[in-house]
Amino acid sequence: MSLFWKSPNGSAKFCVGRDPAEEWVRRLNAAGIPVAKVKFPIEVFDDPQAEANGMLSTFEHPAVGTMTTLAPPVALDGEGFVRREPVPAFGSDTEAILAELGFGHEEVGALVQGGAVRAE
Repeated sequence: MSLFWKSPNGSAKFCVGRDPAEEWVRRLNAAGIPVAKVKFPIEVFDDPQAEANGMLSTFEHPAVGTMTTLAPPVALDGEGFVRREPVPAFGSDTEAILAELGFGHEEVGALVQGGAVRAE
């Protein structure tokens, strides 16, 4: 198996692009050369190896439902990295925060109505 071909002007050209990645993985593995296909970042979510290595974290998000994201890149003993709950939706805590600051229900309503704050 040759990874090079001779072009008309006599120079050697790397010709990996002429065959699909799966074919090169097969050929190189058959030759005893460790190889893996380079993937686009979005492809990691469909990769069983990424799942098996604990590289993904799945959780329930209050606004969008079940979500899968990348897990932290390292694992630590003990507390280590702890996945936090998703942040509340924008504006969902407005009334409670303004109430803590001393604003009354009518004042908060006026701020929302006037567009100064957002409440969901």
